[in-house]
Amino acid sequence: MRYALKPGFQFRPEDLVPIPDGAPMPGDLTLLPDTVAPFEVTPSAVPSARHAAAKAPEGQGKLDLRAKPRRPWEDAHPQVNKPFNLRPREELHAKLKWLAERMPATSMQKIAMQGIEREVERLLAIYDTPDRD
Repeated sequence: MRYALKPGFQFRPEDLVPIPDGAPMPGDLTLLPDTVAPFEVTPSAVPSARHAAAKAPEGQGKLDLRAKPRRPWEDAHPQVNKPFNLRPREELHAKLKWLAERMPATSMQKIAMQGIEREVERLLAIYDTPDRD
């Protein structure tokens, strides 16, 4: 299958018109469903984007196009709980158990998670900076 491009094409898929294999390129372009011109590649008079970017006006700031690293938690679902084995010392375990028994609507797990979340956020504020990527 060969293709011809419509006049004023901009390299979009909808600008291509199929011409069956073996069929000659029509001399009279009115035979095709939409008026099309045979596809020929010619050098463009318009500079490419690569050359245009090199000749940017003075005083214009450079755009930072580096990929920003994704953090593992950015795609995590907030309702999914992952197992994590926590092995506190016996003294800390006894303290957690004592608190959980005396605090209404709480558990050892909930108390530990609150502390872990606060500590993780504190450490991220220190270590997760853009210059560390």
